[in-house]
Amino acid sequence: MLELTADQLKALEQVRQNEVIEKIMLEIRQHNPQWLEQKGQWQTIQYLKDYREKAWALQIEEPDTVESFMRFGLQFPDFEETPGFVRWMKRPVNDAPEQRFRDYESVMDFVQGQRAWRAALKTGMPE
Repeated sequence: MLELTADQLKALEQVRQNEVIEKIMLEIRQHNPQWLEQKGQWQTIQYLKDYREKAWALQIEEPDTVESFMRFGLQFPDFEETPGFVRWMKRPVNDAPEQRFRDYESVMDFVQGQRAWRAALKTGMPE
């Protein structure tokens, strides 16, 4: 059986983390190449790395949740600095930071859906 040292495991984890950034970059390139061209590839990579660091600083370490955090940062720049998010993450509950972020993301999805619904009602267009 293959046994890896702690350093080898750390190196593999770093490769996996960079693969997530590469995956997100490919999706951006495919779905919104104009945005990527405007922002620049290296700046976008650094932006994603910064959001990964911000997730870790909030003790969000689960890989899928870190990826969601990075994606949320692309969609809503500086969301992590808003008073609502800061209050949400500091709530006195026993949830793990990953769960708090997932809950916040769900609430924000609901809020965005409500806004879209209200906007559709104003224009007379059914959803």
